[in-house]
Amino acid sequence: MEFSILKRLFAGEFSVAATYWLGFVGFNIFMRLVFVVVTAVSMSLYANEQEFVGDRLFDVTMLFCVIYCLFLARAQYRAMHNDRQPSAWSWIGLVLILIGTASYAYNFALLQFPSMAVPDRFVREELKTLNLTLPKELEPGLVLEKVSLKNDVMTYHFDYEFDDLPHGRFNMMEDVLGEETCQDMLGYFKGPLKSIEFDYRSGGTIHIEYVSREECLQFAAGQ
Repeated sequence: MEFSILKRLFAGEFSVAATYWLGFVGFNIFMRLVFVVVTAVSMSLYANEQEFVGDRLFDVTMLFCVIYCLFLARAQYRAMHNDRQPSAWSWIGLVLILIGTASYAYNFALLQFPSMAVPDRFVREELKTLNLTLPKELEPGLVLEKVSLKNDVMTYHFDYEFDDLPHGRFNMMEDVLGEETCQDMLGYFKGPLKSIEFDYRSGGTIHIEYVSREECLQFAAGQ
């Protein structure tokens, strides 16, 4: 039944209004829920050291959105053609669908090329979705409570049950892990972020590891 409905939708057999509001607006609302689920599943995969699978899950989901919106844009045009005299609102709806397609395609490109500059809007939307899946136990004794963004500093807040971390702030770029973090987050540093911090709290101990934009960009330029 669902396949038959999609076939009719993509064939332009529904009205222009139904194609836009159900096919596009409804789809975007549904995908917001899907991305929360995908984020939660990916977090579990990352925690189990299956980063490759987690990344591919995002890739497939975003690529699906691009393909769907391309078919929907064609469906909207066909529905407009069936109307014989499409209104201005019909053309506006088509333009919005094309903009949505371009947005999904841009987000897909960001996933494929981590060095691309990530816009501020993308960062905020990502954190909003991520925080809907938190708190999350990444491993026994380590819980990611939330991720915040303040003054262009992205902070991952962890609750840490043990007391084996030194108190204070530590520059991750002095270690290989910092260089890997820099490479993964390079696009964010080319965008709005000034720093990324990992805040571990255990009792009265506050252990913060950070990577700054300046050092990350200098490291990237030297590669």
